[in-house]
Amino acid sequence: MVPAHDEGVAGVPIIDLDTSPPEVASEDGRRPAVPRAALLLALLALIMAGLGAAVPPAPGLTEVLVAGGTPAAAFELGANALYTAQYGLNNPNSESAVRRFDLTTGTEVWATALAQGVQNLMVSDAAGVLMARNDVAISFLDAATGKLLWSIRSVNTSAVTLGRSGVLFTTDEVTRTVVRLADARTGETIWVRPVDARIFFGPDVLWEQNPQRLVAVGVDGSVVVLDFASGREISRGALGGPLRPAYEPNVDGVLVGTVSDDRLVVRSSAAGRTSMAVYSLTPFAKLWERVAPPVGLPTDCGVVWCVASVAQGPAFLGGVDPATGVLRWTTSDLAFAARFGDRTIVGGDPQETPELTLRSQDDGRVLRRFGRSVRVGDLLLHADSSTPGRTWVQTVAPDGEIRTAGAVDVGAPFGCEQEGPYLACPTSDGPTKVWRVP
Repeated sequence: MVPAHDEGVAGVPIIDLDTSPPEVASEDGRRPAVPRAALLLALLALIMAGLGAAVPPAPGLTEVLVAGGTPAAAFELGANALYTAQYGLNNPNSESAVRRFDLTTGTEVWATALAQGVQNLMVSDAAGVLMARNDVAISFLDAATGKLLWSIRSVNTSAVTLGRSGVLFTTDEVTRTVVRLADARTGETIWVRPVDARIFFGPDVLWEQNPQRLVAVGVDGSVVVLDFASGREISRGALGGPLRPAYEPNVDGVLVGTVSDDRLVVRSSAAGRTSMAVYSLTPFAKLWERVAPPVGLPTDCGVVWCVASVAQGPAFLGGVDPATGVLRWTTSDLAFAARFGDRTIVGGDPQETPELTLRSQDDGRVLRRFGRSVRVGDLLLHADSSTPGRTWVQTVAPDGEIRTAGAVDVGAPFGCEQEGPYLACPTSDGPTKVWRVP
């Protein structure tokens, strides 16, 4: 554990506390609602392209903050706060200036310095802790005051997630991985246990603020399910091993994933045969297996799982029944898809800059075309091809219509984040900006 620093870095005082896009109608003329879809953040984060010429929209988007005059090394939105990390002036690789800004007033709340570079920020509002990390050093700050609470340095240790229950660490050793949950404010160990040298940690909700369980799959084929808060073993199983991790979807070996927090999926490929086996986690049991395409790691699309083909040739995506593995529909114009609403999904075609479409979960039919867009939380972002460095923001109105809220000076919307009513983006002229979206 490392004590708080006493001297500033990069001139930062230490806190001593001891033409908007056209509205898009559906193919039958209606405008279906577009509810929240958190899973699309990961899938659509790298998608951007231009639309046609824009015209000024009705007012609606309000700029609330310009955070500093230079690009941030990292930034993170919390509840009514923006956290940024700037490179140090003396040594950008080993110094960082970290700040918190209040989004209701647009003012800086605190600024502190860390004797480490910062590549990533993560905040837990429930724990009141901000985590700042790079490949070697991880520091934990009081989110309200900026005071350094504790830190660690290790080339073999990674912080997997930070939440209400604590921060989960993994330390890779030669033949095993040691898993430890620590108190986020003190660093004191809550529980620790070794598992076989891992090839997978899950489930896919592990990175939420309050995960309930942890799934570890080892190279020996062992599967162990632990209670996140206590480390207690909930269930255990075996896949047969040793397993050879594939790491890429189009090569021989094993890929492992989860859907929600209760299904484990194993895609195995060897000697020209590829299969997709599905297991329940509690109790651990094999449910079904399919060998006919598509087989792979699925995405929860509601009434179906969306499974993309990884074979050579045209794009191929199918809707698979989660209970039986039966293929319910296919489409050749989607490369990926994820759940969007109660009965809809959003998918993208296989272009380098994909077009997004809203579709029915039941049969895959197109309900609405979004154009080449980026989905960020509840928002659709369209880069304006006629004006480089400008992006149009669309929201979902209470009546279900998609409406243009305004434009932001952002050339690369894939770097944006949304939290509640706020949108934060790195801007064309450098500083991170935050807008309030109606």
